Amino acid sequence: MDTLRPDNPTDRRSPIELRSEPPPLWPRDAPEQPETWGYLDLLYLLVFGVIALFMLSVIAVGCLYGMGFVFDWEVKFEEPRVQGPLNVAVSMLLWAAVFAFIYLIVAVKYRFRFGPSVGWVSYEGSPVQYLATGPVLAISVVLVSMLLPQVDEKLPLEILLEDPLVMALLAVFGILFAPVLEETFFRGFLFPVFERSRGAGFAVFATSALFSLVHGTQYGWRWQNLLLLLGVGVVFGTLRARTGSILPSTLVHASYNATLFAAFALAGEQLERL
Repeated sequence: MDTLRPDNPTDRRSPIELRSEPPPLWPRDAPEQPETWGYLDLLYLLVFGVIALFMLSVIAVGCLYGMGFVFDWEVKFEEPRVQGPLNVAVSMLLWAAVFAFIYLIVAVKYRFRFGPSVGWVSYEGSPVQYLATGPVLAISVVLVSMLLPQVDEKLPLEILLEDPLVMALLAVFGILFAPVLEETFFRGFLFPVFERSRGAGFAVFATSALFSLVHGTQYGWRWQNLLLLLGVGVVFGTLRARTGSILPSTLVHASYNATLFAAFALAGEQLERL
């Protein structure tokens, strides 16, 4: 039965219809818990990355053979001048695809601001301070490596860097592009997922382990180098955990890589210790 409102006798809506809004399902002062990316999104990214790597590798090799056929070149993949540019091209395209996929997840699927969400935020300290940390970290890694068993066989990366042109190409990629891309992926995208589920300590170790494994082929899967890279990753991850930003780890990463290339240019035989 309809009822009349005392202040408006002509309004015959029911008391339920007179509510201005439904009752809240949770306390008004409760913190909002927005949905964010998680392990399922990491699985999607993994599948996408594997497919993209396969397709890009096939396309790159096909292009090389095609150019060899058209220009009557003999394609020798074992030569550094073939492997180096091929690796850089595939890496750049793969990172671009992964970066775009991450952007779609963060900014399109979950509608977050991309930069702040992946850790591109302000931080305490001077950029010079973090840039100076890279060489110190590299020297520390050299000293620790001297305590580990050494292998006389050259590293795959060392063979590539014997060609000056390839070294210049890899140096540009390794100093200017790789730190930004890798830190955004490992410490910007993966780190928050691990941190939310298991805490900062687990996030530091997990991202460091994955960081080390991703570089495995460059170092011939030698456990000594993987262990050193794990330690380097822990430094990057600790900076991310302490500052809340990936910019400090990116700066350290860039100056660390610059130290590696400078060391090889000055004394190539010492690269495997880095």
